[in-house]
Amino acid sequence: SCSDAAASTSDYRSPPTNPRKQHKPRNFKTLADKYDKEIWNSEAQSTFSVGADRQNNTMNLDSGEGNGTNNGKYDGSSGTGIGGINSPLEMANTFVKGFTQSRRTNFVYQPAIGSFYDGFQYSSKELVSARDPWSGWLYYDTGMSVLEHVSGFAKTGYETNADDVDADGIWRGIPAASRSDITDGNPPGRGTGSKASRGGATSYMTLAAPDKSAFSTVIVNDSKYTKTYKIKAVDMNVGDTMELWETKGAGTSGSYASNYMKPVAETKADADGYYTFTVAPWSIATATTLDKATKNADGSLTAKDGQGSRVAESKEYTNGADQAVLDTDESGDQNGVTWDTTLYADDYDYSGKTVESYDPKSGKTITEDFLKSRGGDTGATPLYTNDTNGAFEVVKQSDGNYVLRQQLSAGMQDGGWNGGAWNGGDPITTIGDSRWANYKASVDVLFEQDGYAWIGAREQGGNNSGNNVSAAKLRVKSDGTWEFYRFGSKLASGKLADVEGVNWKAGTGVWNNIAVQVAGNVYTAYVNGVQVTQVTDDNPQATGRVQLGSGYTNVQYDNLKVETLDGYTPYYTDLIDNMHMRSWDDVATPVLQYNDKWQHLNGQGMYVYKRSISNSTGKGAQLTYTFTGTGLDINGGNNGKAKLNVTVDGKQIAASASTISSGSMRTTYLLRGLPDGEHTVTIETADNNAISVDTVGVVQYTSAGDVDTTALKTAVDSYADLNAKDWSAKSWAIFANNLENAKAALADPAGYGLDVEGMNAIIARLDAARQNLTDGSIAEEVQELGFTGLAVVKTDVANLPTKLAVKDGKETAVTWDSDAKSKLASAADYSKVKLSGVTTDKQADGSKYKFTIEVEAIPANTTYFIDSGTNGKDSPEYTAVKSAVKGLLNDKVDQTSDGSTWGYDANAIKVKSNTDINDKQNTGLYSDDDDVTYYLPLKAGKYKLTAGFQEWWGQENRESAQAVIAADGTTLATGDNLKLGKANPNLTGTVEFTVPTDQTVKYVVSKVGNAQKPVISWLGVAEVADYGFSTAVVKGTDLPKQISVDGLTFDVKSWDKSAASAVADAADYSRVKVSGVKADGTVFSTEVEAIPDGVQYFIDSGTNGKDSPEYTAVKSAVKGLLNDKVDQTSDGSTWGYNPDGQNTYGSGNINDKSSTGLWAGKGKSTIYYLPLKAGTYDLSAGFHEWWGVSRNMKVVVTAADGTELANGNADLSGDAPDVTSTSTIKVDKDQTVTLTVSGVSADPVISWVAVANHKG
Repeated sequence: SCSDAAASTSDYRSPPTNPRKQHKPRNFKTLADKYDKEIWNSEAQSTFSVGADRQNNTMNLDSGEGNGTNNGKYDGSSGTGIGGINSPLEMANTFVKGFTQSRRTNFVYQPAIGSFYDGFQYSSKELVSARDPWSGWLYYDTGMSVLEHVSGFAKTGYETNADDVDADGIWRGIPAASRSDITDGNPPGRGTGSKASRGGATSYMTLAAPDKSAFSTVIVNDSKYTKTYKIKAVDMNVGDTMELWETKGAGTSGSYASNYMKPVAETKADADGYYTFTVAPWSIATATTLDKATKNADGSLTAKDGQGSRVAESKEYTNGADQAVLDTDESGDQNGVTWDTTLYADDYDYSGKTVESYDPKSGKTITEDFLKSRGGDTGATPLYTNDTNGAFEVVKQSDGNYVLRQQLSAGMQDGGWNGGAWNGGDPITTIGDSRWANYKASVDVLFEQDGYAWIGAREQGGNNSGNNVSAAKLRVKSDGTWEFYRFGSKLASGKLADVEGVNWKAGTGVWNNIAVQVAGNVYTAYVNGVQVTQVTDDNPQATGRVQLGSGYTNVQYDNLKVETLDGYTPYYTDLIDNMHMRSWDDVATPVLQYNDKWQHLNGQGMYVYKRSISNSTGKGAQLTYTFTGTGLDINGGNNGKAKLNVTVDGKQIAASASTISSGSMRTTYLLRGLPDGEHTVTIETADNNAISVDTVGVVQYTSAGDVDTTALKTAVDSYADLNAKDWSAKSWAIFANNLENAKAALADPAGYGLDVEGMNAIIARLDAARQNLTDGSIAEEVQELGFTGLAVVKTDVANLPTKLAVKDGKETAVTWDSDAKSKLASAADYSKVKLSGVTTDKQADGSKYKFTIEVEAIPANTTYFIDSGTNGKDSPEYTAVKSAVKGLLNDKVDQTSDGSTWGYDANAIKVKSNTDINDKQNTGLYSDDDDVTYYLPLKAGKYKLTAGFQEWWGQENRESAQAVIAADGTTLATGDNLKLGKANPNLTGTVEFTVPTDQTVKYVVSKVGNAQKPVISWLGVAEVADYGFSTAVVKGTDLPKQISVDGLTFDVKSWDKSAASAVADAADYSRVKVSGVKADGTVFSTEVEAIPDGVQYFIDSGTNGKDSPEYTAVKSAVKGLLNDKVDQTSDGSTWGYNPDGQNTYGSGNINDKSSTGLWAGKGKSTIYYLPLKAGTYDLSAGFHEWWGVSRNMKVVVTAADGTELANGNADLSGDAPDVTSTSTIKVDKDQTVTLTVSGVSADPVISWVAVANHKG
């Protein structure tokens, strides 16, 4: 495509005769064009990635977003180069569009320099990264080179002479010679059409000298297309040649920046005065009349001295190069001291220290007092801290000691624009290196007011506030109560007074020491040097920083120490981004090597490392890395379903190894215990479950100290009797490889590079390899049996056949794999599930054989299974279900009906032709009218109907509604609409309903609006044994003899023996599932609300006055309940809540008392008034966190005269969303007591309130 850009300065700044009358400044263009005002963009889009590695992406070439085609070459040719979503080129298009659309000429990037830790809010959206101040490591992004395409070819800056606005010679943007056809938006130009940047839309901006002596045109090509531009100079005093300078991704050799800011062409104007340039895909170019390049003899161009890029290239950072880990001496001042036991220390006394600073006035480096440069004695910024809430500053105390102090108090905790904190949650500061792995972190704490303080370890970010992101966190209150958390989930708690030797100094104004130790998967909490608790994490987070936190009270911290642990490796030496596939020094040198079964994507969220991710696309996806060390970890957000095969130096050491369910940036697989040295490791997906790789962490051996190898020796000795001849060669090879490593580690632990984590890993791999040893008589060939007409109830694995025709058509005894039960149970109703096993005995050829078979998984109590549209011919699936279900109500595969029996209403119904009877989804019926109707005679009971639908003809919209209609025409239940269509060609719909009396119901599928007419492929109906919530039961009393639920009432013949004790042992006001037998002999289960004896109030908050099932149940079970309504407001003269500032949570589920509730407005408390007679009571309140924030609340009960009867806390978070607070109160006379819930770290919420007589 061609675009013309004519550069001219004529009339650009000519003001009107009377601008006040003739031109009102109604928009930015008017201000700039007519009034010569600069337009600034105060928060411009920078780049959202690491441009040096972005070139390795496999993004979609048409949209620049999402999955593209991985060509497997990993030479920068698969994806969008330096372009695509959130790229430097998108940044360039933003400022070109900003100029052409609204004359913006000054772009202020927020932030220009990213100097806060990865994993927190707004990570990786900067031009310069400076996140490791101890190492001095800097990364200058490709966005800097993009900006050079403007500043390097024009004189930019600010005019200083008000009387002559061109006195300083600052170049002007030329609107008439600038154009952007890309669509509006933030950022602009998204999409694939002709007006999208990735569609090749025209985008250029011209700048010219005010004396018309030179001009430059910046051209952005954020697309896969090669573009041709013709430029003609009009009314300009320029030479006869123009140069084209280009920035694009690297080729197959040279540094990542080898194609940044390079002169690539020089041309003269043609006879018509046009300069013609070709602009490469995924590039930015500047065509300029300035003479900045030298033409070589071979015709190539070289930048003249001082005229090329001035942006420094970052060096390759792997193998421990350039980006040093924070590992200091005991003072914390000198980094690189790796031989002591200190990782980092800070006593916060910076007095007498100096720092080299830049003086902008003189342009020279000067020496400043360190404290003064960072804020002074009353509040200086400490080293290496990243506050995500609160304000942690170094403050000099009256005794001359310097401490770290949390400076903000109550009132600043609420997020918003009116003076509160930007984000909700605790004041938190994060300290240190994300590569730290095994250490003990300790700090002295002093409370200025009653409150709490905490210390956390192994933080990797993951949210905006920094709350609940430490793998191990100890929180201690000033009164000596303590809690231990993993990512916000409470693991242990207690009182320090109960721990011998702690000697906790309670209250304010006194110092104590708190500490957390993370050693492999064992986390330990200490107070004043004494162990308080220890837990084992089955899914450990391997590395991360230290965190300090508090409530919104003033807390002092001092003498922070982070120390190494004997026998443990202290940190990763490298943390490698998933996109780092080619060395920054020379892209011909591979780093992380993937095969073609991956998608490598930019444009990820701020909590993804460098905003890029690599996702596997199927079984056999491989990642290979060569490094020196003893192990590596795979990190990234994953569901834990993927299984991995692991090969080290050509030898497989793991088969189908499990991964860890992990949050963003966290550990999903740990490979440890390799012999110290260079290794090539290949990690391969063993199945089709996807794995996402965000980073790879490298573990190098350090002098970890002595390791007790007793456990390893015991493991090795336990395998002494195993013999290779008894096992298959493949499984024995994996076992033998691990056994070889184990014996080598035992022989010379230090020479091997053994640490505790490595030893435990070897033991675990040995055990897994032993468990995976397969009988040597089992053939490698797997017999794939497919679907053989077998249907099995999902909950009854015992019904799987004991014999199958596996080999040569002869039946033989089989042994099912151990996962058959779980696979069958988790399968979707009426779906085919692949199960596996092995022949129990050897076959005629002397071998046992593995096999797989497809089984139709059906729910218990199936009553109907109808395969529609088979023209009366029994389908294999119907035959299988009929054989498995005795008494199936449809004795045929399908039939028509007039309503007097089961079957479909034949009116306007047609049978699909050209079907495959072996696939129930492929057969079916379609309507010539608006409905498909099936009649289904059913006995009274609760049922689940499941139906299958397929879009056979590729229509875009065949949305259908589904409902079950009673015999009297009332609707018993509806299911979700079925949005069938080209995008969703196969769907399953369900409807759960209760039939109160024996009758014929109708299942009706109806078209929605203007959608295509409905279809159906099959349907199944099963009676449901679980009746859900039904009633409330007073603990210690008999369970009811009759159950009523959803209009259905039935007698109970008997309850299970455990039912009564389950209710009695349950927490007050909790639901308990119990089972029994109905009068007709069928088994059922139901949920009951377990309530204490003597309930006075049971208030379900936030139901908008509608009686909830739980309130109704309690009211029925408790005679004389004091609240005759589910909830109400009150002025204090009766029971209820004070409505001032209260809001009803709008998305609650009335069937769950924790889901509904009230929330208070900013600065308000929630208050309930509860009239009570004299006596002793247990007052309980339930709280639920709807928004996933950390919400600390005070729960106080007062008497009518204001006397405090109880004082407690309720602390919620995304990981601990449900909390119940119970207080015992003594009411000395009849009066109204008041329950007040107040916010500490966020405004209060409440879900329910209950009061019962105290049984002391």
